[in-house]
Amino acid sequence: MNQEAALIEIMRDADRTRLARMVREQPPVTREAWDKQVKVFEAAGRDTASSLPFWKRWWKTRG
Repeated sequence: MNQEAALIEIMRDADRTRLARMVREQPPVTREAWDKQVKVFEAAGRDTASSLPFWKRWWKTRG
């Protein structure tokens, strides 16, 4: 059981290190890229002005 606990700790530390590296290396989001993504959401029926999640709206209309 101690070997399993040690393995879990090693995997947890590796995941934390990997996540920290991903966050550090994340490129900044430009306004152009942001506006492009908003247009994609709106084209898919996502109401970006509303706080109501897309899936909640989707299931409500079909439920």
